Amino acid sequence: METIKLQELAELKAQENLPEIPELVQRYLDTEERQVEGEHFRIVIDEKSDPKPGAGIAYSNALRIEKRNGELWSQVYSTGMMQYRGAYNYEIDDWDLSLNNPTILEESNDEVLYAIETGVGNVKVYRFRNKDNNPAMLVVFNIRDYKKTQERIELLQKVINDAGAFCSYVSKSLGRRWDITESATPADDVKVLLLDHADRDYDAISDFYQLYIWVKGKGIGATKIYKTGLYHPGGKFYRIGVDFDVSIINRGRNFLNLAIEVYNRRQQWKEVRNFHVEWKGTNVSTFEREVEKAMEKVVESHQHDHPLFKPTRITESVIDTKREIAAWILFEQIDTDRLSEHGEGWLGDQFRYSLWVMKAGEEEPHQVYEDHAYIRPYSKSELTGTRGRDCTLKDLRLEGNTIKVLHPEGERVEEQEWKDFIFSI
Repeated sequence: METIKLQELAELKAQENLPEIPELVQRYLDTEERQVEGEHFRIVIDEKSDPKPGAGIAYSNALRIEKRNGELWSQVYSTGMMQYRGAYNYEIDDWDLSLNNPTILEESNDEVLYAIETGVGNVKVYRFRNKDNNPAMLVVFNIRDYKKTQERIELLQKVINDAGAFCSYVSKSLGRRWDITESATPADDVKVLLLDHADRDYDAISDFYQLYIWVKGKGIGATKIYKTGLYHPGGKFYRIGVDFDVSIINRGRNFLNLAIEVYNRRQQWKEVRNFHVEWKGTNVSTFEREVEKAMEKVVESHQHDHPLFKPTRITESVIDTKREIAAWILFEQIDTDRLSEHGEGWLGDQFRYSLWVMKAGEEEPHQVYEDHAYIRPYSKSELTGTRGRDCTLKDLRLEGNTIKVLHPEGERVEEQEWKDFIFSI
């Protein structure tokens, strides 16, 4: 199980650094009207599109500097045509070669100072002298990254307590070909984001993925970057990505354990990772720590390895720290007659719910009740005439010297009604 330590506001602020915009770049940004033609020089951007049969269109551009010679203009420098977007899926695009919005900042008869913005947000300032063969780059500054950093800093005041701000904060931190592909909310105060990386610009697969985790009021954290097992199927016009499922396996006052399955059904690839997510919080009593360890041990000892099974997890827990009594509900899947992810089988899935209790001085918890039953996910079985039976335990309470849970009474889910089950402590 991998450990993720959530970062609080102070730690997140320390990671953000808003650089100073260089003077020449600021002059470029403050220029309301781009000047491409001066008294002595002018800047020209030539564009070219090149359709490729059976593929797409390649895009190129070139920057030329021309010098006035009386009434005529003569070329004194050219980058030559530079392809920034390819026509074939194996080509690597370089949007830093896409040249936009040139402007002259200064000029004299012998030299010109000019700036351009590239397709990746770099502002580049050059000086060209008549005596030189090539312009000299004086400064490069990524204004797009600067604005993202600005926006992230503005979001910081909200990011710990607002799930929407958390998603925006992460999206403004992404690098090239990274994207938020999916999100999950396994609890009202927990959100998990799945990020994936495209291995190329066209007809791509997700070659890497990463997970971000948010717990309201506690902080945010990120996993390592993991490699997928996906492959290129061939052909054109596809995007092979990943999805995920998230389950909270167990939860304590200052932590939660997650089981996260990342997969692609079409290519029959998946992997399951377990994470221990912890944060700074209030002091935990010795009894609470013992209960948390006991719950983890119960979950670990009731694992079932089957590709169609839902993960074993604790659905609810209650700890009375004054009386040092704890109870929890364990959920397991123990059987299925389904043959595929979307099938239903004759009987469906067999789930088991069990109620566990632990008291101070006890080395191990003990099970006080369990129920198991088959249930189909969607429709009635032609074999039994019912979807099955619901054996769910929920709404766990410690009241006086009793433990109460809700449990559906009856043998057919279509007719079951919720009733209180009461157990003496």
